[in-house]
Amino acid sequence: MNKLLFALLILPAIQTTVFAQREYKPIRFFYRPSIGTMFATHSFSPEHISGNLIDAKLQNIFFQPLGIGFFFRNIGLEGHLALSPGQNPRKRQNQLAKDINLKYGDQYYTTLSSSITYDYSGDSSIPPPRGSIGPSYKIEKNKLVLIGRIMVGAVSINTNWARVRLKGKNTNELMSIDWSTEYANEDCFAVNPSFTFAYRINRRISFDLDLDSWFYKADVSYKETIANALSGSTIKTEYRYKYFMNDISVGLGIMVVFK
Repeated sequence: MNKLLFALLILPAIQTTVFAQREYKPIRFFYRPSIGTMFATHSFSPEHISGNLIDAKLQNIFFQPLGIGFFFRNIGLEGHLALSPGQNPRKRQNQLAKDINLKYGDQYYTTLSSSITYDYSGDSSIPPPRGSIGPSYKIEKNKLVLIGRIMVGAVSINTNWARVRLKGKNTNELMSIDWSTEYANEDCFAVNPSFTFAYRINRRISFDLDLDSWFYKADVSYKETIANALSGSTIKTEYRYKYFMNDISVGLGIMVVFK
């Protein structure tokens, strides 16, 4: 009888130890979505009218729908895809019109058209994607998990075209100005160091804090074509925007461990 009582008393302790070992076995394969805030330490500045056609200003929010990783012991391979909405299209269109009127409004009546509002609704734009892949290293201490990564990938920047018709005030002068770039989207090579601090609530689920930095060089060229309808003359000028960019993000997410 005493042996039976002893066995009943020690059984819960044995079960707790076994399940604890199973609960926190090393992470091997996982899925990690997150959402948070993103801000640029440096952004495009519209040094010329065409600079307004580059959608490089972020709305300080990002969503990572895809983040996966695989570990062999402590060394792994990870990849993720994130989206961050650009500047409000209506504000970009208004700023473009303002800069055109500031330069030409005293002498001409202006009629503006652009793909800023043609491609998107007035208040939202298509979030340009950014993604990366690379090696990672993890440290696990019971419920705490630290993962560091140095990945490479690409950041997309949306660009637009614009055209303005100019009619001289009190004159018959007619001109058109076109601003165009070769590609609608510019993909910039990026280096993406990243850190994740996670807390395991069970063997499958962890809550995590993500810190990311994106270093990339943006290089966008615009062609300005000024055509005079009366004289038939055409003037072409190229404007090049080259900037070293750094975007930083802080996000909260869930890590789902599959194996």
